[in-house]
Amino acid sequence: MSMDFKRILLPLDLMQDRLNSIAFTEKLNASLNSEIILTHIYNTGESDMTPDMHLIKEQQMDQIKNSFESHGYRVSIRMISGNIEEEILNVSQQMDCDLIVMEHHSSGNHHSGHKSISTRVSQASRIPVLIVPEHYSLNEFKRIIIGVDPDLQNEQELILFSKFARRFHSIITLLSATGNRPMKEVRNQLENLAMKIASHFQNHILLTDVIESQKTKKALINFSENTDADLLVLFTHRREMMEQAFDPGISKELIERCEIPVMTIPYQKKPVYFL
Repeated sequence: MSMDFKRILLPLDLMQDRLNSIAFTEKLNASLNSEIILTHIYNTGESDMTPDMHLIKEQQMDQIKNSFESHGYRVSIRMISGNIEEEILNVSQQMDCDLIVMEHHSSGNHHSGHKSISTRVSQASRIPVLIVPEHYSLNEFKRIIIGVDPDLQNEQELILFSKFARRFHSIITLLSATGNRPMKEVRNQLENLAMKIASHFQNHILLTDVIESQKTKKALINFSENTDADLLVLFTHRREMMEQAFDPGISKELIERCEIPVMTIPYQKKPVYFL
């Protein structure tokens, strides 16, 4: 999987979005110079819109496109009808995108079992998804936290992401929680992994930390917030829609609760069987 992010998909609902995802993409693209695909999907509730209402949305998209182009970015627009979640995933494949940037709108109830569109897209996507909280304001990518399970053996993906992060001169912390394992064992694994990654780079700050906790989700959120991190990165299993219903995974609650941007990166596809 490449992490050059040459083509970014930016879905916009034009109603809820507070333009955070737009500002975030502009900041991101200052170092990437990617092509940006602006997308608005008319859902079922918008099927009876008047021509004037359609025209207003088209004008909104044109204004956003013009704003990006004023910075010298390459931009195109896709406006289509259908199921929002499915069409975002379809467009990302049809347009050969490398990254999806979405704004997250919290339901306010983390225990309801409801998952936002951004959460569902991140769990089914074949490419990385960067989710920006609706009230978040980014200054710089100064510190990035990567949630790591040393047993996953996804060293290559970590190297590729670290290469991407170097563009922003970020301090990267590889973070793991002990769970039911001894602290020393987890720390040794994490430090060995960090040395392998660091051997590919020079003059790049790469830290490690292990939290003694069985509650991995809470530990990741608390650590990222207490260290003023700008981005939390998670390597996740890509799940089909039916799998998500039974096995939402650790990323769901992190996305719903975390107050900083979260990037989910699918590292492999494994079949899940229900008996």
